[in-house]
Amino acid sequence: MGKARMRIKIPTAITGPLASVEDDTKQWLALASPGTEVQVVPVHAKGPETIESIYDAAFYGPSLLEEIKTAEEQGFDAVIVPCMADPGLHAGREIASIPVVGTAESSFLLAIALGHRFSELEPTREGLALTRQLLLMYEFEKFVASLRVLGLSVEEIRSGDKGAVKQAILREGRKAVEEDGADVIVLGCTFMAGIAEEASEQLGVPVIDPLAAAMGFAEMLVRLGLSHSKEAYMTPSPKKMT
Repeated sequence: MGKARMRIKIPTAITGPLASVEDDTKQWLALASPGTEVQVVPVHAKGPETIESIYDAAFYGPSLLEEIKTAEEQGFDAVIVPCMADPGLHAGREIASIPVVGTAESSFLLAIALGHRFSELEPTREGLALTRQLLLMYEFEKFVASLRVLGLSVEEIRSGDKGAVKQAILREGRKAVEEDGADVIVLGCTFMAGIAEEASEQLGVPVIDPLAAAMGFAEMLVRLGLSHSKEAYMTPSPKKMT
C-alpha cells in the first residue's frame, strides 16, 4: 500500500486579483486528510484571469505542464489540476509517473459511482462548449441528464454575493432533479466549493464539490500506491525544442 503521509502539489491556474495562494491553501488543507501536505503554486502564465472557455484554457497548458514536470523531482506524491477545464491533464500524465488528477474527471467519475445520471451546474453559457468537449472526450455524455447555467460569471461566484450564488445553485439544481431527471449534481466551478453539503440537504441528492472530489481521488491513489498506466500515457521521447 502507499503512503499515509503525502505531499500534493496544486498549480493554480487562476491569476490576477482573484488569485490568493494563502486562501486557496487553507481551502485545500480543510479538504485534505491529517498529515497531507498541500502546496499551492501559482502558474505564471500570460492569459485571461479566469478560465471560462476552450480559448481561455488553452493559455494555461504549457505553464501547468512545467509545474507538473518538476513535481516528481520535488518529492511530491501527486498533482491536482485545480480547474474544471482539466487543462494539460493528459499531457501531464505523459511526463510524470506520480498521479496527476483532474478536477473535472474526478467529479464525473464520482458522479457515475453515486447515481445513474448527473447534471453539471455551469457558471455561464460560455463554458458549455468546454464542458461538452470534456464529456465527449471522457465518454461520459451518456450519463448526463443536463447542463444547467447559473448566469453568474466566475468572478461573481468568487467575489460576489454568496447568498445569490447559493440560491442560483439551488434553483438550477432543483430543475435538474425535477425536470431533467438528474440523481447527482456536479458543481461546475471550483469557486462553488463549500456549498455542496447544504445543497445536497436541500435538493435531496448527492452534490459533488469538485475540490473535495479531486483531493479525495488524489489521496486514494497515493494510499493505494497506484498511478496512471505508462502504457496508456507513454513518456514522450526526447526531442529538440525550437
